[in-house]
Amino acid sequence: MKKICFIAQFPPPMHGLSKAVETLYNSNLNFEIDSQGEFEFEKVDITNNKNFIKNLLKISRSKADLFYFTISQTKGGNLRDLVIFKLLELQNKKCLIHLHGGYYRQLVDNDMAGWQRKANYKAIKKLSGAIVLSKSLKKIFEGMIDEDKIFVVENCVDDQYLLTDQEIDEKLKALENEKVLHVLWLSNFIRSKGYPVVLEMAKAEKERVDAGGEKRFHFDFAGKFFEESEKEYFEIYVNENRLEEYVAIIYGVLSTIVLYQVKKEWDVFLIFMIMCYLFSFGQCILVAFGYELGVFAFSMDRGFFSNQEILNASVFCFIAIALTGIGFCFHKGAIKYEKLSEKPVLTDNVLCRVAWGLLLVSVVPTFYELYKDITTVFFNGYSNTLGNATGIDKIFTLLSGFYASAILILYCFEEKRRKMVYLALGSYALFQLLGGSRIDVFRLAIVFLVISNLYRREISKKRAIMICIFGLAGVFAFSFVSSFRNYIYLANNVQLFLKETATDLIENNFVFSAIKEMGNTQVINTLVYALCPKKVDYRYGMSFVRSIYSILPNFLNLDYISIDEVFSPYYTVTNAGCGASFIAEGYWNFGYLSVLFFIVLGYVWGTLSNSFKRLCNSKYVKPESFFVIIYLMYYMIFLVRSESIELGRSFVYYAVIPILISKLLKTKAVRGGKTS
Repeated sequence: MKKICFIAQFPPPMHGLSKAVETLYNSNLNFEIDSQGEFEFEKVDITNNKNFIKNLLKISRSKADLFYFTISQTKGGNLRDLVIFKLLELQNKKCLIHLHGGYYRQLVDNDMAGWQRKANYKAIKKLSGAIVLSKSLKKIFEGMIDEDKIFVVENCVDDQYLLTDQEIDEKLKALENEKVLHVLWLSNFIRSKGYPVVLEMAKAEKERVDAGGEKRFHFDFAGKFFEESEKEYFEIYVNENRLEEYVAIIYGVLSTIVLYQVKKEWDVFLIFMIMCYLFSFGQCILVAFGYELGVFAFSMDRGFFSNQEILNASVFCFIAIALTGIGFCFHKGAIKYEKLSEKPVLTDNVLCRVAWGLLLVSVVPTFYELYKDITTVFFNGYSNTLGNATGIDKIFTLLSGFYASAILILYCFEEKRRKMVYLALGSYALFQLLGGSRIDVFRLAIVFLVISNLYRREISKKRAIMICIFGLAGVFAFSFVSSFRNYIYLANNVQLFLKETATDLIENNFVFSAIKEMGNTQVINTLVYALCPKKVDYRYGMSFVRSIYSILPNFLNLDYISIDEVFSPYYTVTNAGCGASFIAEGYWNFGYLSVLFFIVLGYVWGTLSNSFKRLCNSKYVKPESFFVIIYLMYYMIFLVRSESIELGRSFVYYAVIPILISKLLKTKAVRGGKTS
């Protein structure tokens, strides 16, 4: 049996070349896949150039009869290829190359130095053969290798993606009712790939319509500009030929907020939208890049949801996020932010004094609760920290909520005792993470980032780099806490606990791990979409009403039941809860009519954003007004993973009460002054 060694890029990441290689490697030609296979395959994955030396050793040790090599079409990648060619030549090994593209000859003849061009001609001439994708591409290797050694192997399509005759007929019938057909260009913007031809088609369509014909075609382009010259060419062609109504560029999922372009400033809503995509489609993104999710993730691998259920829920989530972005854009009178030369002047500092008082009142209850969580995590596991508080603990839980509120106020307005503020914040964040909780730390970090950029005006290039570093550290902490939870049962063996946690973080890319866990939010989204109203009735807005009456003690024994409590029992894959999201809550209440809710939510975000910028543009700032906006953003940023049940109570207790105390002290001071 002949042995073939694949020297190629394998997923991840997933792209045309890696997919084609994977399809061939996993085909029935491979004896390991099919006992009737004619060949024995082995592979050397050259995706990561950091493994270059290791890959050379693998190639030199291989006993393969033939080396199948997918060559690069970049100058840097070609240098690597030349080294591999030379190694195979010195060992007198047969090599067959496969070119996935049409740029190689232009690269060699026009873009390379003389020595590199000669090296390529010499290397190609000695090969056993070269494969191209079509007859028209055989000219790439003409003059470099004998013509009888140039082979044509067209790209294939996996059987699973092929349509039946019936499906084709159904699609054609559906198209008959379409007034305008959309033509999609799906590739990177490289002229050799042919996008100028599609632009010419758009021009021809416009000329036909201008001559009196009815518009039949619209041309959509989805891809990336790698060169500024390509982008200029595209834009100039569209503008000169007035093709704006015939051509559109689809930039991706974040195009839903393209009308709101944040170029030089941080904005909470932009971060909120990014989080929406990560929490709803995080695992979909990872799958698209070839990442193995494993069985402990929301995925089709778990077998709980059907493919169709996942698809339907995902489409709805995408629409919900898009409508939220549109609602934001509907907000009139958008404020253009311009940084003042000086920091805003506070009208008074009474709210600051109130915050220090609340910090003192809440510090003992806060750290008592956090200490309890830490000990519970270490001895009983994280899930045991999620129960409802009772007795004195309930009072401590209530008081501890003032701590984050006080920190927010002090970070905004305290100028003299900044070190004490940072100490209070740092210790709070550390204890939260040790207790397995990340929500409050995450929200505070995002809001502080926005405050620092827009209000405090402290971000320089140096600080921007530091923010990126700390952001990466935050992602690492996010994944660390997750691993920490998973292996805490080994806490009695510190060495083994640290080893397993470290191994988990190293072997599983901590960025991917964080995105994977965020993506679990799609569980509750899919559950609600699949079960309402078949098994669970709509709430008709009652979950939002309860956030209002939850301000008062529950004397009337009203229904406080949450999304998690209702839907988690249906999800039998794990014993843990499914959490919540604003998308799930919207659909639970109104079904498809929730589209109006998402638009309203976006509009509210627009109001908050503009109000915040208006205050930041003001020379004089009322602390109370500023804090109201900050606190609402602090709460709403995590609606991607929570619901409205606590909004009313949280806002009244931890935002309104501090402001009322501040107003009361001001009134008392004024009266005292009049009396004296």
